Amino acid sequence: MTKQPQSVIGILAILLLAFIESSAQDGPGRRALLVGVSGYERQAPDSWSKLSTRDEVLQLKETLQRKFRFRDQDILVLTSPQETTREAILTAFRNHLIKPTMPGDIAFFHFSGHGQPIPDDGMDELDGYDESLVPSDYVSKQNGDGNIRDDRLGQLIAELKKRRPSSILISLDACYSGTATRGESEERGDMWRGVPVPASRVRAEESSPSGLDGVRGYVVIAAAAPRQSAKTVRLADSRQMGLFTWSLIQELELAGPQTSYRDLHDAVTNRVTSRNQLQNPQVEGEIDTLLLNGTAQKQAPFFGVRVDRNQQIWLDGGRLQGVTRGSRFVIQPAGARSADEPGQLATAEVVEVEAARASLKLTAAVDPARLRLSRAFESRHSYEGELIRVATRNFDRVERGEEVRREIASFEGASLDNVTFDLMIRGAESTDDDNPAVGRNFRGVIIEQQNGILLEKIDATPEIAARIRQILDREWRQLAVRSIERIDPKLDVEVRVVPVATEKDPQTGEFRPLPPRYDQSGQLTIRAGEFFRVEVRNRAPHPAYVTVLNLATDRTISQVWPESNSGKAESSNYFKAAQGLDPGQWRKISTFEAGKPAGRESFMVIATTTPVDFKPLFEGPARSGDDRSRRGSGLLRQLSLPIRSRSGEADESLSPPPDWATRVVSFLIPER
Repeated sequence: MTKQPQSVIGILAILLLAFIESSAQDGPGRRALLVGVSGYERQAPDSWSKLSTRDEVLQLKETLQRKFRFRDQDILVLTSPQETTREAILTAFRNHLIKPTMPGDIAFFHFSGHGQPIPDDGMDELDGYDESLVPSDYVSKQNGDGNIRDDRLGQLIAELKKRRPSSILISLDACYSGTATRGESEERGDMWRGVPVPASRVRAEESSPSGLDGVRGYVVIAAAAPRQSAKTVRLADSRQMGLFTWSLIQELELAGPQTSYRDLHDAVTNRVTSRNQLQNPQVEGEIDTLLLNGTAQKQAPFFGVRVDRNQQIWLDGGRLQGVTRGSRFVIQPAGARSADEPGQLATAEVVEVEAARASLKLTAAVDPARLRLSRAFESRHSYEGELIRVATRNFDRVERGEEVRREIASFEGASLDNVTFDLMIRGAESTDDDNPAVGRNFRGVIIEQQNGILLEKIDATPEIAARIRQILDREWRQLAVRSIERIDPKLDVEVRVVPVATEKDPQTGEFRPLPPRYDQSGQLTIRAGEFFRVEVRNRAPHPAYVTVLNLATDRTISQVWPESNSGKAESSNYFKAAQGLDPGQWRKISTFEAGKPAGRESFMVIATTTPVDFKPLFEGPARSGDDRSRRGSGLLRQLSLPIRSRSGEADESLSPPPDWATRVVSFLIPER
């Protein structure tokens, strides 16, 4: 066979890359301005603390490029102190987002940094304060003249709207008010420290977390509600990222073409509140429209593969995208849409995981050069790393403290970590503890989240070790179940919550649906004592088996459908495939009464293509004396345990479910 000259091959390669690049530009224009202010470095007494925001906005950029096909030149990232001054941010918004935008385009603005309420300068705020973003060249906490007021941001958005883009998304990882909470996490904002606004100017509480009037024609997702602070999350490598931005990146990675802004907000809130119950992300605007105009790629999720100069193979995804050590991937050529397509290049296992990348080890020898520009599809997810991290202190102050320490060390779902912990368990006395929630005359053990939220206080009684074990199991299960998020193109199951009347309709014998009630941030609200119904439908052209879990406000988790938990596969949870464009009928799962305590309640749907017994979800971690080799083996092995046959017996010859996906819907139970 005649070989083509190398130069001809090179020209063809260039033309091919040019074709790929031009194809990526098809459809609406996509522009993003991502601001991460880190340069709060002044040493004045009222200076803003320095933040670590660069990594998170760069990771957000990668997600927009890979998942939503934003081009590199259309994403402007500002992180240095010189780039994040007030004037630099406003100029970039005008030149990068407003001027180039054409009708039908997509625009995205993200801000990570400090936020602060400052006295209103236009007499248009109900509470007398403008919300503001704090740039790197701020004046002081007592002088907000250098801040970017909500009014100014609103003017820019109004100019952008005149360009008639199809989608405008504003995401703000900053807090505008709120009191300090205990803990080691950074906070992204503070209250106004200058002269307070006179009471005569305060007409009501401001309900908008962004302060942007009307919020029509665009969507704003903010990190926290008014009077709340936005926190950070500490990664396993001890770096910190904004909890909201970290959660937003995770959920953007999981989004599909039919994901709405309401879906995104529910999923982000579920992730944030699982780590910080006192931070509730808010959403405003046209929240039932499709996320970024439905531009999420409709295919099996994948990661890019890179080969460095040392021939080391890397996955373009890490801890931020949910990659775990021990997970396995199928590597396919560029352009592949699933792991099942012919032409597989290799299989590999994750051996090390960093924040935004992971090291791969090939299971068979392959020339690394063949893997450049390839795609990696996950074939088996490892949950070995899903352990709750526990820090311990001051047990010498507590009677039976050593007994408590041994109980924690023997708990198979936990790892001891005094730096990057999820829970702090410490001995305490009311005389030397600075937490007012502890109360007087207390001597025992305090259990707190990393952000300082008090979960439990346990008196030093003979039952203290058993109670510690119960709480560890509960918190471990919360962390574990909330971590099993996944999308799959073959499975598209939708779930919704429908408020209903407290009495059945005498003619139909059904609970009559009621109009949904939303608060001003777009959150579905159901009061304690009111009733609601959970409904599910299958929108995919493939049948599915569906399991529904309830994540209640008291932090308990239960399977609510199918009701039987006998260990047998259920046929009652089988959904037929949708026909054509018909999304299928809603199926009523069950009717519930909203209970206490107040907070966010969630329902998680897990869809699989084969019947699975999910009973292991509600069994504790494996316990085998001092043998920790099976630590966490009871943890979410539901997708790698043997599938139950219809007779109820485990059939080791059956494969784990090849396809599975999750969806979460949430609502708020408010304080009376």
